[in-house]
Parts: sequence; C-alpha cells; structure tokens
Amino acid sequence: HGSSVLSVFPTLTRSGTLLKINVNATGRGTIDLLDINGKVLHNIHKGEMERCFYEEADISGLSKGTYMIRLSIDNRILTRKFIF
Repeated sequence: HGSSVLSVFPTLTRSGTLLKINVNATGRGTIDLLDINGKVLHNIHKGEMERCFYEEADISGLSKGTYMIRLSIDNRILTRKFIF
C-alpha cells in the first residue's frame, strides 16, 4: 500500500523549515526533491534504507509553492506532493 510506505511532513523549526520523510520499506534506493514539473532539485538520500527509515532535509531556501518527494526503491517509484 503506497501511502503507508512514504510519508512527508514539512515542519517549522527555530532555524528554518525541515522536511521530515519516513520510509517504511527496506532496500537500496533514492529520495529526491522535485519541483511541480518533475525537475530534480536535490538528492536527499541515496543508498540503503531499512524499514522505518527516517530522513530530514532543510527546505528553508525554497520558494513558496508545491513540491514533490520521489522515492525510488526496489523497482518501485512513489511520489508525495507537499505545499511549502
């Protein structure tokens, strides 16, 4: 079930805005930040992920708008939109 595999939460902190990413899958893969047109803006993670993998990315420098996180793992691609 895709929605339980990848969840994304923009979170305000004192030092800026963090994007909290939870991956509930095991394998080798990548997590990328994309603009609304699908252009890769930043590679957040590349490598092994264990079940309940957690990653944070500082997104304070982004302009306000809609973005996507793309998870590619074990021949599966999942995307989640978020508004910043």
